[in-house]
Amino acid sequence: MRSKGQGNYYFDKKSGRWIWTMRYTDRSGCPRRKKITSKQLEVLTSKVNKYLHQTADNFIDENVSVEQWACIFLRSGKAAWKGRTYYNYRAILRRYIVPTYRKRKIKEIRPFELEQWYQELLATPLSISTVLTIRRVMEVMMSAAVRNGLIDQNPVKLSRPPRNPKKPIKVMSITDMERILAAAWNHIDDNASDYRVRYNSHRNYAFIYIAAMTGCRAGELTALRWSDWTGDVLQITHSVSLTGDGKTIIDDPKSDTSNRILKLDSQSVAVLRAWQQYQYCWRMRVGNYYSDQNLIFSNAAGGIMSTTNFIRRYWHPLLASLGLPPMGIHSLRKYHASFLAQQGVALPAIAARLGHADCTVLERYYLAPVVNQNEIIAAIEQFLDKKKGQ
Repeated sequence: MRSKGQGNYYFDKKSGRWIWTMRYTDRSGCPRRKKITSKQLEVLTSKVNKYLHQTADNFIDENVSVEQWACIFLRSGKAAWKGRTYYNYRAILRRYIVPTYRKRKIKEIRPFELEQWYQELLATPLSISTVLTIRRVMEVMMSAAVRNGLIDQNPVKLSRPPRNPKKPIKVMSITDMERILAAAWNHIDDNASDYRVRYNSHRNYAFIYIAAMTGCRAGELTALRWSDWTGDVLQITHSVSLTGDGKTIIDDPKSDTSNRILKLDSQSVAVLRAWQQYQYCWRMRVGNYYSDQNLIFSNAAGGIMSTTNFIRRYWHPLLASLGLPPMGIHSLRKYHASFLAQQGVALPAIAARLGHADCTVLERYYLAPVVNQNEIIAAIEQFLDKKKGQ
């Protein structure tokens, strides 16, 4: 359907009612007319706004506003986006983009004014990373408008992003990792009055250990079932994500390359065996309280483990107790990549183990630059010695 405007309001003296009408063309090209009536203008306006909101995606044309397109963009992506993407996009659109450009037509947005807007956001002040996130969300939204033929070019792509000085990549050292694992082991509490605390303390140690030794994403680990583990092989075929309605589900992994088979070291196998035995004893003890879904890292009731609760209640306090700076759970994945690189493992092999399509993301976000250049100098000296001997 294509809109011919916002419709017309008028009062019909004969019926004593307010009337709103709008003409449009349906998908088959036939002209149609929509009519809504009410005795009160305020009630009619409310009905019309509700109708237009519900059918906004059927009445779009090249004059669509930023606010209208944002609603359509969110509704169309709600079922397709995984994880927290929908909620993150919605928050950025509602808080920053729509209030700024609400009634502006998307075809009127120009790159130069976007660049000025970025600077205004930085002056509010917002961090450079937040402003770049706002720009990225708007770029995705406007790319969808280009794809649907509403605009010819994406003004956000044509705008210059604010400069973002690259921060050094922070990766925990082997010593830090050893301290974290030792602390997690020491935090196992079999004497806690709350029996769920006992279960979680054992699970948390196993979770941290396997995360550090496999480089798996948190969502991949929480989706693992015991059937995914055989001997020294772990199959990554699923990941935990959020639906558009906020429900936690086990879904397909992040990308095609995320489907992978991981070899485990002997100690990781031992940790998993010990944890499997503990979980089995736990199930026998609590009986029907445990709803068995065959999950490796389940919560105490057998359901999907909440990584949010794990990070807030356990991970951050654990780091604080060791005097380490706050780090996300993703730091375990970075540690694994950095450790393998330091051991001389080829970058393509590391990227494949992490589930990356290539080495680009690995090099940009995961690997800290080599500080010790002794090996480089030694290689140069060796080359010079050979040259002298020729």
